[in-house]
Amino acid sequence: MRRRVFLSGVTGGAALLAGCQAEPVESGGNGSGTSGGDDGSTGTAANGSNGTTVGDSGGEQTLRVATYPSYLDAPSVSPGGWVKEQFESTHDATLEWFAPESGINYFVQRRQQNLGIEADAYLGLTVDNLVRADAALGDTKLFAPSNTEEIANYGALKEGLSFDTGNRVIPTETSYISLVYNENRIEAPETLDDLLKPAYEGALITEDPTQSETGLGFLLQTIENEGEDGYLEYWEALQENNVRILGSWSDAYAAYSNGEAPIVMSYATDQVFAARGDEDMSEHQVAFLNNQGVAYVAGIGTFADSERAGLVDQFTEFMLSPRVQSKVAVLNVAFPVVTNANLPENFDELTYTPQETISYGYDRLRGNLSGWLDAWSRQVSG
Repeated sequence: MRRRVFLSGVTGGAALLAGCQAEPVESGGNGSGTSGGDDGSTGTAANGSNGTTVGDSGGEQTLRVATYPSYLDAPSVSPGGWVKEQFESTHDATLEWFAPESGINYFVQRRQQNLGIEADAYLGLTVDNLVRADAALGDTKLFAPSNTEEIANYGALKEGLSFDTGNRVIPTETSYISLVYNENRIEAPETLDDLLKPAYEGALITEDPTQSETGLGFLLQTIENEGEDGYLEYWEALQENNVRILGSWSDAYAAYSNGEAPIVMSYATDQVFAARGDEDMSEHQVAFLNNQGVAYVAGIGTFADSERAGLVDQFTEFMLSPRVQSKVAVLNVAFPVVTNANLPENFDELTYTPQETISYGYDRLRGNLSGWLDAWSRQVSG
């Protein structure tokens, strides 16, 4: 998941990184910088108008993988540096990262302009990314199907994570979208309806679903429970109860950390990173409305024009291996996507799973997502 980084306005003035994300929905991340895994692995980095490029270790082949900037540039904890070192040590290939600041939109626009894609794969691809890309490009497909029969450990993928029946995206990372709250200030709401009560007036900060995966997940939960005919009325009631809607997860979490509200829409892995920073756990409690959590899933897709599809499959196999899944889950503050990954002893104590999982696959969102978001935007702006 895309690591969130904000350096100012946080309690105590310290830099805080927490959880995982795909921020924002449309632009695919913010900021750029040098690669950095916990091993201090090195590479060369070039920052330009299109993002960050990290590579070159001299393998026989070069695999260029695009991803979101914070996969590479969050100091000490971003997985990118460790993944690069480990892949190159086990494969006769150079892994070169490319992190355009506009995320998947960069590649959609290049395809629309009949320009080269400049990468072999995209890591961090979500279902809404795929839906938006297909809507923008029509019959011109940005990604090609993967040969899952050739990918070792694909059979260990957790049930329900695959969101594209065409196998254009292979899941590599997952979590649940949930509430994070400060139990010193408020009791956790148990249901969506609780958020409409006077006790929770002005208590919730959430995110714009057109810009944030957490905001989108909350919107989809309201559609799941209130129906397509009722979710806008629910949001109207939320607004009347002074819900605060900010643009990105980073904006929302910074406001929450500054004490501007006692509840924020975030991730169920929040306590993993909070524990690393010796944060007060009473300020990082996790709650699932209606005992439901919206599944966040991201994966890797092979660009249709790539001439290295076989090497992408090797990289995907590497990313799905139990050893890599175990390490990246901890670095990226997420859950593994395979059943045979081993995690630190305290990981289960710091992560939470809902009684019910809400999942929206490609077929459900295709043809619906744009309309839901447009209607939501009119409701909120009105």
